[in-house]
Amino acid sequence: MDTKSVYSPNGVTLLSRSVTTTSGDGLTQTVQSDLNGDGTFDGVQTTTTVINGDHSSTTTVVTKNGAGTVQIDKSVTTTSADGLSVTSKAYQGTQSSPYATVTDVTVLGGDGSTTETVTTFAGTSNVQTGKQVTILSGDRLTTTVKSYLGTNTLPEVITTVVEAADGSKTQTESHYNPTGSTLLSKVTTLISADGLTSTVSTDANGDGVTDATQIVAKVLNADGTVTATTRTYAGSGPAMLTRSATRLSRRAATVCRLLPSMTEMATTRRIAARQT
Repeated sequence: MDTKSVYSPNGVTLLSRSVTTTSGDGLTQTVQSDLNGDGTFDGVQTTTTVINGDHSSTTTVVTKNGAGTVQIDKSVTTTSADGLSVTSKAYQGTQSSPYATVTDVTVLGGDGSTTETVTTFAGTSNVQTGKQVTILSGDRLTTTVKSYLGTNTLPEVITTVVEAADGSKTQTESHYNPTGSTLLSKVTTLISADGLTSTVSTDANGDGVTDATQIVAKVLNADGTVTATTRTYAGSGPAMLTRSATRLSRRAATVCRLLPSMTEMATTRRIAARQT
C-alpha cells in the first residue's frame, strides 16, 4: 500500500491524498483519491490486466464513486502479443456496449518502413468517424500522415515531412474537400538544418500557383537575443510586400501581423518587448 499526501506550503493543511494498493503479481491496482483533503475518498479507480492464452493482454480500468458503489465509467484495452495491434473501448456507467472505440494497428514493411492506422468509431452501433494513417520510411527520413473523414477512401489532409541529407526539412500540408477529391490549399515549409531559416509557400486555393511566400531568417546575437527578419512576398516573389526585423529575448509577447490586401493572418510569432 502506497499513500501520497499533498499539504499546503506551510505543511499544516492536507490538500489531497491518494492510496494505491497493488496485488502481488502487479496485475491489479486500486487507487483511492481524496481530491480535497477532507478525509473522504471522492473516487476509486481499479486497473486489472489479464494475460491471455495467446500472450495478448486485456487491461480494464473501472472508475467508481468514493464509496465504490456506483460505476462511473470503464475502459477496456486489448493489446496483441507483439504489441502491434491495440483496441481501446470506452463505456459509460455500466453499459455493456462501448460509446467509443479506437483501433491502432501497425504493419512492419520488409524495407523497414512502418504503417500505423488509427481508426475511430462512435456510438453503440460502432460507426466509423475517421481514420489516420502514418507511414514512416525505412530510412526514417520521410513521414507521411493521411487523415480521413468517416469511411472515405481518399484523405482530407495529407502531411509529408522529408529530411534531406544536409539536415534540412521540407513539410508539405495539403488540404482537400471532405471527400478528398479536390485540392483546396497547400502549404510548403522549408526549414534549414540549423532551424534558423524557414520559407513558407502558400497555395491558398489549390490551383497549383503560389499565392504568398514568407521567409523568416534568425540571427543569434552575442547577448543571447535573437534577431528575426521576416520578408513577405506576393506569389513566389520577387515583389516584396512587407519586411520586419524583430529582436527576441527570453521574455516574449505575442504579436500578429497581417499581409496587406489579404484577410488571412500571415505572421503570428512570440516576440520580445524590444523590437528593432
